[in-house]
Amino acid sequence: MKKSDPRPYLYVLDDEPDQAMLVGLAAQRSGEFADVRTAIDSQLAYHHLLEVADDPEHRPSLIMIDWKMPRMHGADFAAALQEHPELRNIPVIVMSNSGDEADRTLALECGCKALYQKPSAFAELVDLLIQIRRQYCALRTPSGETPFTARPDDSNFFADRCGSEAPTF
Repeated sequence: MKKSDPRPYLYVLDDEPDQAMLVGLAAQRSGEFADVRTAIDSQLAYHHLLEVADDPEHRPSLIMIDWKMPRMHGADFAAALQEHPELRNIPVIVMSNSGDEADRTLALECGCKALYQKPSAFAELVDLLIQIRRQYCALRTPSGETPFTARPDDSNFFADRCGSEAPTF
């Protein structure tokens, strides 16, 4: 990632390598992200995040995680991030095949911003990633910090910064 690139850095966690690669490719295709990294082990990914927690340039701007990860469940991962002062503000979005309302409720209780069902078409995934980036993470300043944080409850937020209405899901 180039330090001067204002686009955010996405970290994709999915225990299925093909799924992680597909989301990574869709994120690159979207043009919304300066860097996309993937991991297939959420526990190792969490330890990596602890190592880079104090470095805004190497901290991801957005994390997308599969809900049912084998070594560290998405709920445990999100809850652990909430305990760390430098990591708790990174938006965590769950991508899952589950449409279960109990999973959605648990995801929100653990600090995730949203739970989305994985789209079945690549173009839909690209569109979803564009919407998620625009809703949940800002462009970076040259120092690696984000100048503002999206507040989905503020309908004027999007119009003021993007010239359009807030995305609907």
